[in-house]
Amino acid sequence: MQAVKQEQHLSLYALLLYGLGYCLLAEWIYPLGEVANTDRGPFVFFLLVLFCTSVVLVSRVKRLSVQALAVLYVVYNLADDGAFFQFQWLQTFSVQAWQGIPKLLQGEYGEGTMAIQSLLLVLVLWLFSLLLRFWLFRSKRIGLFLFLTIVYEALLYTFMEYTAEAAIIRTLLFGLLLASVLHLSRLTEREGFLLLQKRVPHRWMVILLCFLLVTMSLSMAIPKAEPLWEEAFLWIQSLKKGDGASANASVRGGKSGYGTNDEKLGGPFRFDYNEVFIAKTSERHNWRVETKDFYTGKGWTENSEDSSEQLLDSKQLSQQKELQLYMTDVKTKKQTATVEMKRDYSFLISPGELTALPKFKDLAYYLTSTGKITTRNKKNDEQVKLQNYTVSYNVPTFEKKVLQDSDRIYPTAIKEQYLQLPSSLPKRVKALARKIVKGKNTPYDEVKAVEQYFAKNGFVYTATDVKTPGEKEDFVDRFLFATKKGYCDYYSTSMIVLLRSIGIPARWVKGFTPGDFEITSSGERRYSVKNANAHSWPEVYFQGIGWVPFEPTVSYTNPVTIQEQEKETTTKEAAVAPIKKTTPNNDKEDASSPSSSSSEEDDSISYSVSLALFLVLCFGIISYSYRRKWLKRLVIWHYRRNKERIQLATAYERLLWLADYYGYKRDPALTLREYATYLDQVLDTNDMGLLTAHYEKMLYKKEKNTLIWTSFQRELWENLINKMRA
Repeated sequence: MQAVKQEQHLSLYALLLYGLGYCLLAEWIYPLGEVANTDRGPFVFFLLVLFCTSVVLVSRVKRLSVQALAVLYVVYNLADDGAFFQFQWLQTFSVQAWQGIPKLLQGEYGEGTMAIQSLLLVLVLWLFSLLLRFWLFRSKRIGLFLFLTIVYEALLYTFMEYTAEAAIIRTLLFGLLLASVLHLSRLTEREGFLLLQKRVPHRWMVILLCFLLVTMSLSMAIPKAEPLWEEAFLWIQSLKKGDGASANASVRGGKSGYGTNDEKLGGPFRFDYNEVFIAKTSERHNWRVETKDFYTGKGWTENSEDSSEQLLDSKQLSQQKELQLYMTDVKTKKQTATVEMKRDYSFLISPGELTALPKFKDLAYYLTSTGKITTRNKKNDEQVKLQNYTVSYNVPTFEKKVLQDSDRIYPTAIKEQYLQLPSSLPKRVKALARKIVKGKNTPYDEVKAVEQYFAKNGFVYTATDVKTPGEKEDFVDRFLFATKKGYCDYYSTSMIVLLRSIGIPARWVKGFTPGDFEITSSGERRYSVKNANAHSWPEVYFQGIGWVPFEPTVSYTNPVTIQEQEKETTTKEAAVAPIKKTTPNNDKEDASSPSSSSSEEDDSISYSVSLALFLVLCFGIISYSYRRKWLKRLVIWHYRRNKERIQLATAYERLLWLADYYGYKRDPALTLREYATYLDQVLDTNDMGLLTAHYEKMLYKKEKNTLIWTSFQRELWENLINKMRA
């Protein structure tokens, strides 16, 4: 009999360990739906089979046989070819896996390698299940597996579009709880005791769980410092390419922000709401950093062979072709902007066509071929990161009629530099461009048709549900004909390629959207620009006018106003004049990212929820710790409140339950009278014997369901409860 009980207890112990262990293992397949767009169903099924066979089947041969069949069934689900017992699926899957091996070895991770990747994942899960058995019952240490799981989730969080906060919290909770159970097991064995010989330590588990929940809630609620090394991805990129920037204009290591390496666009990212700079100006416009003009089919590079920087003379700004945006005939008005940097950048952020540079002692400006203005020390040529500066610039007024009158006769230098397209560009892209502008008579009308094409044809803005094109895929072609979803880099690049396909010069501009603003006491607009405002847009060249910005990205609006007629200029400017604080609904370019106020509100709500959870947990722990004191009072209060309806049998049975709960166990071999004698001896009273006599008398008279207890019986009952101690 004792052996059976011990085996049941050991089985319950194994179930507990396997349950916690497989909860950790499940964290390895949980991200598949987000980062790989893969159906998790077959892998979840396989994990359940591993769990059940590990717990139920003791024989190693039977266990491994069932698990091997489960591997075949998962492969069958992935192949999805014919019936299971016809084995046609096995041949199909084998061919797919064999063809995918060379691609996988070459670093290609597209659809052609999904079969071999899925098989490898199943085998890895199987291997981990075998290791789990060793870690849980032989070495009784889970630290290595817990460490690998956290590293795995951290890598996904850093390099992929996966929000791992909740996953890491779950992993720590399951892992620390499992590590504690294993530690208790080692202690009991070392001290010469058999773990769970009598029962599972429920109370110890509850206390440990409450402790872990409290500490983890505190860690979530307390304020956190900014990371000291935020740009891990950029550092790794710098080891590969010698460039510490991101892969494209808007994405920095999986987060939004400005970067310099745009050779390979695409891939998911998450919005980063850290502030980049604060600007005071009366105008609303994008903030420029640089332009690029050479499209490779994957991204953008510099067209100029000479990428060196040249010293910039502030008195000759208008003579620099990289900085000259508008022709002299374009109406402009001069404005100034004061910029306060929150990030360390060794270049200027320009609000438009600059007319004057900030003046600082020993500071030199250098101009790159992309139009970026870098800052250096005149004495030692080291980079200088300006904190505050003021720039003067021109704000243009574009008139629709003037733009429509612009012809197609472009300067040779403009055509050579801004009509470039790769020879590998699919022909259907150019065919689509001609189809879009069919029936349009002027370059301006054609540009507007291309700009509006995306919004009218079901294209979707998303920063997460996107993938980097394969090695043989063109970035624009895939976006236009396959996915039709993406963020600013997708829309701006596609518009430029479409325009170049019909002979209209265009270039790619990188920088930031206007940001959120508030009104200062002096009436100026104070713009807060964050990494989430990083943006790219196209500029189109019009003969006799210059470079005009457009906005093809759906849900974004162009801050540059194009006047219908010259006489309406005043009316249009007046329409912009009323000043009110914007929200993401007012500035559509920020519609996909919350404002700073909403972010702070979310943080406040998160803090309040964490604090409330912490208080509830504290109350629960305190209540549980003193449960033996308040439980007696609660029972007495309840029975006093309903004393007119309480039957003696009900009260007596509750008394027996309380006695057992407080440690006065009744041996099944004892009669009620013998147990009453034992309890009276322990509590130094005669009350239990008297009350038991009344209870037995009631039983013999068969009045169990009718007899209401008397005040004397209630007094005996309360005295016994009050004398009970833990």
